[in-house]
Amino acid sequence: DFDLKAGPPNWQRFWALATKVRALKHNDGKKGGTTESPTQLSGRISPNAISHLLLHQSWGARQFLLPKLARLEWIATWEHSLLQVSYFLSPMLRDLVIDIGKSLSPDLAIRNLERLASLPPMNVTTLIIKMHYPESDSDLQLAPTIASFAESQPTLQSLDFGYMWSPGEVVKSLIQHANLTSLELLLHLDTLSELRSLLELLAHQCPRMSRFTYGLPESFPLLTPRDAMEPLLSCRLLVQFEIFHPSGLPVGSDDIKRMAKAWREMEVLRLCANTADSIQVGTPLVLLLEFAEEFSPRLRQLALNFVFDVELPKANVVWTSFPNLEILGVGTSKPETTAQAIVIGEFLACVCSEHTELAYIWRNEWRNKAFDTTSWKGAPEASHWVEVVAVMDCGRRIQEATLAKAFRVKEAKRT
Repeated sequence: DFDLKAGPPNWQRFWALATKVRALKHNDGKKGGTTESPTQLSGRISPNAISHLLLHQSWGARQFLLPKLARLEWIATWEHSLLQVSYFLSPMLRDLVIDIGKSLSPDLAIRNLERLASLPPMNVTTLIIKMHYPESDSDLQLAPTIASFAESQPTLQSLDFGYMWSPGEVVKSLIQHANLTSLELLLHLDTLSELRSLLELLAHQCPRMSRFTYGLPESFPLLTPRDAMEPLLSCRLLVQFEIFHPSGLPVGSDDIKRMAKAWREMEVLRLCANTADSIQVGTPLVLLLEFAEEFSPRLRQLALNFVFDVELPKANVVWTSFPNLEILGVGTSKPETTAQAIVIGEFLACVCSEHTELAYIWRNEWRNKAFDTTSWKGAPEASHWVEVVAVMDCGRRIQEATLAKAFRVKEAKRT
């Protein structure tokens, strides 16, 4: 704050250092809210400081405060803070993150974002916008303005709106960027037909997409492969595909074959439920054999909700396994008895790789982590999965001992 009395600034050194800044993260915190006293500006940039900097910038014939800034992350909970984003933009900027706190009124945020949208296009390739309003109405009010800003950036390759609800019409305008390779959205939709139509358009408009995540409201109907997955089969470059839905997406044998044929590059696939108290639907656990057989060895992380109503094959008749699966997420599904857990553990020990870890969703959160392999193990609800892991570990030790014995016999015969 230039109201504070300090020694004369060394502007030559300031501008020399400013040219070296490549990344800036600004967080105005939760304190303050006034421009009257410097003591109320903890963690914030006083508005008169910006005007002072701009004065020296113009007199020094400099176009930008931070001319080589490549990444800007701006967390704003103060009205003056959001206004200041535009002063730090430059043609070298590639990654822009704007995080809008719930204390800012939607009308104020709209005015500031309209100001950003009116600027000449930048060379931003990654745009992330987050909002923390408790009600979806505020997100929907802001969505058209944010979409307008995104549309004005022709170089976008990665777009993350996974923390704000977007209506269908806004999403249609967002995906006009044919070069998008990564997209994350919260879709404010009501019907399966709306979802299918939107995904069809997305697949047509963004054929180079390699990473796609979408979330849906808690009230959204149960998903079907036809509406939630099938339209994306033409996106042959998909490496990561994740769905956040209360009950997830159950799939059958034909669905698995079609996904595996279309997505040969797939590494991360999340189709499991997102909340523990959802309607329990799932994929028969025995179909893991088809995932292992049909998908490419690139598959590293897989998350599904399972049902256990089909008898599992014994270890001596399991014909295939995952070569490189690192994490198997079981969503919110769980065995009902210890006896069932033992059978499941014996099966998984055969079909998973020796390094595969289990992940389980045991609590209700807005965006549960389907591939968290540690935090669930102490939860009472996870006791049967803990038993499954113990059986898997035992089975792996037996397999290792059997292989070691076979190797010793083979070596003995040679000698």
